[in-house]
Amino acid sequence: MGGAAEGEVSEVGAGSGLDRNKTTCLREQDGAAYASAPPAPRISRPVPRRLPARKVMTIAVGVLATDGVVLAADTQLTITNVWKGEGGKIMALARQKSPSGACAITGAASLYEYLHGLGDELTKDFTRGLDDADKESAYERFGIVVRRFYERHVIPFTVDTPDVAVLIAYQRGDETALWQSNRNALIEQYDHGAVGIGSFAATAWLSRVWKPGLDVPAAIVLASFAAAVAKDSVDGCGKYTQVLAVQGNHFHRIDQKLIDELDKLYDAYTSEIQPAQVMECFGEPLLTKPSLTLDSFKERIGEVIATLRSNTPERVKQWRLQRLERLKARQAAQSPKVQKPDPPPLPE
Repeated sequence: MGGAAEGEVSEVGAGSGLDRNKTTCLREQDGAAYASAPPAPRISRPVPRRLPARKVMTIAVGVLATDGVVLAADTQLTITNVWKGEGGKIMALARQKSPSGACAITGAASLYEYLHGLGDELTKDFTRGLDDADKESAYERFGIVVRRFYERHVIPFTVDTPDVAVLIAYQRGDETALWQSNRNALIEQYDHGAVGIGSFAATAWLSRVWKPGLDVPAAIVLASFAAAVAKDSVDGCGKYTQVLAVQGNHFHRIDQKLIDELDKLYDAYTSEIQPAQVMECFGEPLLTKPSLTLDSFKERIGEVIATLRSNTPERVKQWRLQRLERLKARQAAQSPKVQKPDPPPLPE
């Protein structure tokens, strides 16, 4: 029996409109004319997609002071072109029984959950090692936690690789430190640090104004202004700023009213005082009189710093006195004892 050749239809129904004398393709088209015809268009089924993750396009700042560490962070969370909200980004833990200590963590991540996941692992390690881990040991332990977190949760992803960076404020006894992560490396900062999409703006500003010998209230003002610089100039940084100080082997959040006042002062300085100074240099009259002058700006900054110093917790004041006494005792023990020469013999 003569079967149909491969690629042909053996029978064509009457009224089909196809020529029986031509080769007919499986798509029911005449092969001579349509052998290279494209396939018929198909309507693809909709593919369900997950909602995009909350991104922490943010600014986080750390400033080292003589008696503690200050952390500041904005609160904006972003889903690009979809949603913008707010959420806290500073975690802290303290223990008062001996040996006492405190640790606070903030940072930036491509996924909000990554920041809190790494923060939880770091605070747990701080608690486990507080009894026998000094500053150097804690630095090594935290570095191991950061590297292991990257090995488990970052390196396996080659597409849309997540990223997370943290700032760690550490205090145990009289030892204080500010550590900053960069990918899977942990680096000690001896003045200030910043992470997030606005870090370059905050770091450039802090590099001009930071100086050794700052106390915690002055560091709070610098950290707040550095966050304001990033929020003012970098897209992805915004909402209100949260500030926390690690001091006296404890942590305390700074009154939000004072931080909002600092934000308003920064806005007034950049929008009114600076333009007025520039116009004055050119000898041009001011179009509008600024509501805040440079002298009144300095006065109000001084009032904020005085309020921060007066609001210092009592336990921190006691810790300062005890720390000063311990420092004097160590200096006395390390200084060489000068032996007085024997007096000359009396003349006979």
